[in-house]
Amino acid sequence: MISTHDQFSPHTVEETQMSKRSLKFNKKLDPVQEAANAERAYNAFMKLLALAPDELHGEFFDLLGDEDRLTNLDQTRERLNGLISQLDLESNRKEIVDVLLELIPVEELVPEVYQKYKPMVVDAGNIILSRLSRERLQTKLVEQLMTPLEASVQERLLTLIARMPTLQKLGQIIARNHNLDPEFRHRLQELENSIRDVTHESIVQRVQEELKSQIESYKIKVSPRILAEASVCAVVPFTWKAPGGERKRGVFKVLKPFIMKYWEEELKTLEALAIHFDHNRASYGLPTVGFKELLREVRDLLKREVKLHFEQERLRDATRFYSDHADVRVPELLPMRTKAITGMEFLSGMKVTIAAKKNPHLRDRIAQLVIDKLILSVIFYPQEEALFHADPHAGNLFYEPETDELALFDWGLSCLIDRETRRFIVQLILGFFLRDAKRVFKSTCKLTTGKQGPEQQEIIRRKVQEIIDELPLFPLVRIDALTRLLDELILEGIRFPAALLMFRKSLFTIIGVIHDVDSTFHLDWHVTRYLLGQIIGEIPERLRHMPWSREYPSQISTWELQQILFGLSRNLARVGLVTTQFLAELGLDWAGDVVSRFLGGTSETMAEAPAE
Repeated sequence: MISTHDQFSPHTVEETQMSKRSLKFNKKLDPVQEAANAERAYNAFMKLLALAPDELHGEFFDLLGDEDRLTNLDQTRERLNGLISQLDLESNRKEIVDVLLELIPVEELVPEVYQKYKPMVVDAGNIILSRLSRERLQTKLVEQLMTPLEASVQERLLTLIARMPTLQKLGQIIARNHNLDPEFRHRLQELENSIRDVTHESIVQRVQEELKSQIESYKIKVSPRILAEASVCAVVPFTWKAPGGERKRGVFKVLKPFIMKYWEEELKTLEALAIHFDHNRASYGLPTVGFKELLREVRDLLKREVKLHFEQERLRDATRFYSDHADVRVPELLPMRTKAITGMEFLSGMKVTIAAKKNPHLRDRIAQLVIDKLILSVIFYPQEEALFHADPHAGNLFYEPETDELALFDWGLSCLIDRETRRFIVQLILGFFLRDAKRVFKSTCKLTTGKQGPEQQEIIRRKVQEIIDELPLFPLVRIDALTRLLDELILEGIRFPAALLMFRKSLFTIIGVIHDVDSTFHLDWHVTRYLLGQIIGEIPERLRHMPWSREYPSQISTWELQQILFGLSRNLARVGLVTTQFLAELGLDWAGDVVSRFLGGTSETMAEAPAE
């Protein structure tokens, strides 16, 4: 048998027992609200009782009135399953779904600011519950019956979405939008942080089953607690004996035992939702965008998250990608691993958001590391394909103050983005920086999927001009302009490759993380400094290449660089600055002389740039 011990925290095994734990939120409800909740639950259960044969009514009443039913959970669950199994769930599915939706009026969780979306939320809940297998529908019903009558809507919703990983994942993605109504975002974050749908015993049992021989050979000792739990996997610490005899720390990332059983069913449900929203988007007031197509493009990428062998390969790729970054750590892949378990090196540190709160003087540094390592180093990667983290929420980003290192976890959702796509992203950024509508339009068209007809081109041209007209004259990289353009074009039905959509999602998440780390961090200034530092720093290397060469991380030819620097000079003159002043304000004092010499030596030979 595998042994357990804990060198990580004084928490006990009892704290991870889902069946022994009351699903309570920290916020205490007032008696009036508790009474209203109890009345709603009682009325819903009476409707359920009407579906049961008369001979079961007495036992149902006795069970619901039993004060000990919430202490003898195993016995209560067994009795309830016996009673529910006697109902005709399929014939009464619609009525049972109605009972669940009455118990959990999800529209109450939607703030008034999003009132117009409430009908869509209610319909989505109906579709999801209606498509549950008979077994899962019965389980959801039993779990609601086992919840205290006075439980809040949030508690009941948390119970409902337990073991529904795709819904949890969608909620997590939405919760990372810092532009959401704060109250709604807080509610979603509460749900995200309260995922507890697996027990420590079930995880240890899976480790024992998957790593039978290695447990003894590596003298593995598992901590008696779950370190972290997400929608798909749970993480448990352990120690092991390395070949040299040294005892080392590691973590097992374990696929939850029920995931593969339900995953395909939930993906099909999500597709059904997308089709429904597509067909009814006019009545919901939704934008003209193909939800079905968008979901299918991204779905294959999401499915990788349940394939741990894919993440194991990505861990190796990430280690190579960041091999030259002394301030980035990727967990080392350990030899004890299977398709359901990944053994990794234990890395110290804390979530970047927590690290920022505990070390206010390091907020700016942490924010810089996050954007530099996860976005900018990807865009300017010199090789053909760049790897990027597609789920970089704060729980996957740890910072160690003592070593000034950023640790990057959870590479199951990661993607490759090719060099040509990155080139046009750079051109798009430069186009907004220089207020160059032609450059932005051309780059955007190159980034789209398939050939754009005159109507689509006109949509792109119009959106580009609208955004540029609203930009301030002062020349800065405008990240909001970039993300706004992509978002608005997607809503107009313009299609982009799946990898670019995932990169956009990654950038979206990163912006939210940076805002939480340091709300005063000026992202546009930093990205401008990084961009100009990168392309100006390449000038000495350009002497070895022809003027039209793109063999640089920025993929900007020397012809283009001259145009960019002259364009920057013109735009600066409009706001009363010269290039050297601007570079000094960015902290690029060294670059002024380099730029002056470069323009002085090339102005005569590069008066005209060749056509693309």
